[in-house]
Amino acid sequence: MKKGITILCVLFSIVTHAQDSIKPSVELGIRSQKYTGFYTENGFTAEFHLAKLVGKLPLNAGVNMTFSSLGTAFQSNALPINHYDAFFAYYFRSGKKLAPTLRINLGYEQTKLGEYFKSLGYQNHAFVMGLEGGVSYKLPYNLRAIATGGYNFLVVHNTASLGSSVYPVFGQISLVYRIR
Repeated sequence: MKKGITILCVLFSIVTHAQDSIKPSVELGIRSQKYTGFYTENGFTAEFHLAKLVGKLPLNAGVNMTFSSLGTAFQSNALPINHYDAFFAYYFRSGKKLAPTLRINLGYEQTKLGEYFKSLGYQNHAFVMGLEGGVSYKLPYNLRAIATGGYNFLVVHNTASLGSSVYPVFGQISLVYRIR
C-alpha cells in the first residue's frame, strides 16, 4: 500500500507540475471497476482538465485508486487487491453533453497473497498499461458520469502474477464532481 501511495504521489506531482502556467479544472469522484470473470473494485478518481497543454489538443490527466476490499473482497475471503493508475484522456466533442473518450492508463497493482499463492511463486505486484474507450455524459450540478471499457495489454512482473492471467478486460463507471 505504501508503494502504491508513493507512486500515486509521484504521478500526481508530475501532472500538476506540467500545468503550472495553466489554470486547470479539477474533478473528484468515485469509481467502480469490474474485471471480466473476476473481482469488482471500488475507489476514488481525480481528473485534471489541462486546457490545451499540447498545442491545440485539450489534454486531460488523472489518477485512480481502486480496492477490492471496497468491492468483492469486502467481508469475504477474496484476495485484497489495490490498484493505482495514472491516465491521460482525450474527450471528442468535449463541449457537448455526450462525449466519446479515449484513455491510456499506466498503473501498479498490489495483491495481498496468502501463503498458498506465495509458495506457487506468484508475485504480489505488477505494473500495468492499458487502453480504455467509452463515453462521458454531463449531468446537472457540475456532475459527470463516465462509462468505459478497457484492456490491459501490458503487464510487467518478474515471474507469474495474478494480474497477467486474470484480468485483462475490464469495465468501469465513474461519477465525478467538478470543484473548480
